[in-house]
Amino acid sequence: MAGASEGLGAAFAEQCAGRGLNVVLVARSIDKLLFLQSSLIQRYKTECRILNLDLAVQDAASFLDEQTATLDVGLLVYNAALSLIGPYMSFSGEQHRATVATNCLTPALCAHLFGKRFAARGSGGILLMSSMAGFQGSPFLAHYAASKAYTTVLAEGLNREYATSNVDVLACCGGAIATPGYLKANNGKKSFIAMRPGTVARLALDKINKRGVFIPGFFNRCGAMVLQRLLPRRVSVSIMEQSTKAMSAVKQ
Repeated sequence: MAGASEGLGAAFAEQCAGRGLNVVLVARSIDKLLFLQSSLIQRYKTECRILNLDLAVQDAASFLDEQTATLDVGLLVYNAALSLIGPYMSFSGEQHRATVATNCLTPALCAHLFGKRFAARGSGGILLMSSMAGFQGSPFLAHYAASKAYTTVLAEGLNREYATSNVDVLACCGGAIATPGYLKANNGKKSFIAMRPGTVARLALDKINKRGVFIPGFFNRCGAMVLQRLLPRRVSVSIMEQSTKAMSAVKQ
């Protein structure tokens, strides 16, 4: 469970534990990991391990693979993401490098390493958390959106490729989700269409063996259809700019 310290990652962990699965929690915040570990063990009587790891480091995927080598892992959930909200030029080169590493390189290498493990065991599942922001350019959220476009296309291709090895791959393209990060970016304001993390996690896990790309929520699916199929692309980008520019202003 990569990116499991709070919000949606914690919701995925709870959903898996509630379904009787043992879990390995991976994130940078050791205090939050310890708190979630204690909660899961107490509530679900499941085996729960923690792994303190920055997923932006170069060998993060290999380290995660090595640290779980003795475990019979059957599901990889990669929820970790770095979201730079604001003008693209305002961020440092290191911040952009970390975005590529966290959002693209590490999940791609995890899908490679764990994909081989799942193929060898005869079954498995890979769930990569993506975003509707990746369906078109998103000003003031440009790098995050671009990285999520990568995630979606990767999962869509691997869904067909890995199917021959009985390995399911899904990109869950979420819209607004009421996570701590979302609320902070919106100055504590929750949109009426913002979904609960637990709901998104439950729906995504239910769909992992159904399709390559899944958009949770009726309003999100309607919005995606309008932005992708009914409006000119430049108009869709302009619509995205209105909300992301407001988020950028709040953060600054």
